[in-house]
This record gives sequence, C-alpha cells and structure tokens, in this order.
Amino acid sequence: IQLKNNDFFVSFYGFIIQAYEAFIQEQKKADGKDEIYAAITTTSGDGSEVLLIADEITEGVNQATKADVYSYADGKVTKICEIESTSSAYPIGSLEDKYLVTGSHHTVEHYLVSGDAADVEKVEGVAMEEGNYKMSKYTVSNDEISNAEEEELSVEIGDEFVNTTYEGWKPIEFTQY
Repeated sequence: IQLKNNDFFVSFYGFIIQAYEAFIQEQKKADGKDEIYAAITTTSGDGSEVLLIADEITEGVNQATKADVYSYADGKVTKICEIESTSSAYPIGSLEDKYLVTGSHHTVEHYLVSGDAADVEKVEGVAMEEGNYKMSKYTVSNDEISNAEEEELSVEIGDEFVNTTYEGWKPIEFTQY
C-alpha cells in the first residue's frame, strides 16, 4: 500500500503528540504543580517519538539534567526509565539522533530507546573509577535493569568513547507546560 503524502504517518504522529500533551497535563494536575517541563524528541533507535518530563530545568537554556523517559506503546503512554546527568555542564542530550545521552566528568551513558516497545534496548555507559574505565551494558524495561554486563577498558579507549560522545552531544531543549 502506498500512502499519498504520508497522510497516515502525519496523522499518527499528530495523534502521539496529542497523547503526550494530554499526559503532560494529567501529570501536572496529579502532581499539583503549576508548571512542568517536557521535550518530545525522535531520538530513539526506531525513530519513534519519546517524551521526556523534568521537574526543573537550567534557567536560560531550557535544558534538564534529570528526566523521566516515556513512550507511546500499546495504546498508552508508558514510563520506561529515569535518566540523569550530574551537572548542567552535561545536560540530557542526543547523539546521532539515535541515543539519549547523559554524563558527567569522565562518565557518559548512551540510551538506545525503543519507543514502540516501551523499553531501552541497550544502555552503554563508560565511567572512570579509581583511574580505570569500566564499560557497563544493560537493558531497561518498566524501570527494571536486566542483562547487565561490565568490562574494563583501557584509558585510551575509555577517553575515546567519552570524547566522541562530547563532540557529538546535542542538548535537548525542554518546554514549560
């Protein structure tokens, strides 16, 4: 079947955006807050829209260091996990329009989100501990970690992973609702 002008895609995309905006208003009301900050991004492994909700942002730049990650799957908005950077110098961002990224000094994590499946297919994280880098890999579904693996990396490989991430890092801008 060939759709003229991608009408189905546009209307389904609009439907998801409406579902996210309604969910944002529900969260705001449920939490009794005057304002809530959110970003809707296609930064995911499957190109689907992902919703990020933060309680606070860095003033003046509309960036967050901590957010809950949601997707629209199985007819509802579902929380996948929480992500957090340690300072406003490393706000939540995207890498290659595919990964959500967080970080701090000598630490980064890449989240490959599958919005359609409401999970994180893969998390790769590199952290320096006592002068050595460790690579952690795991998956997340319903805020539960599974398939965890860890390996030591040389300083050169760890630095390359961290520096490559910082070079491609694009902060995600949040909007006040």
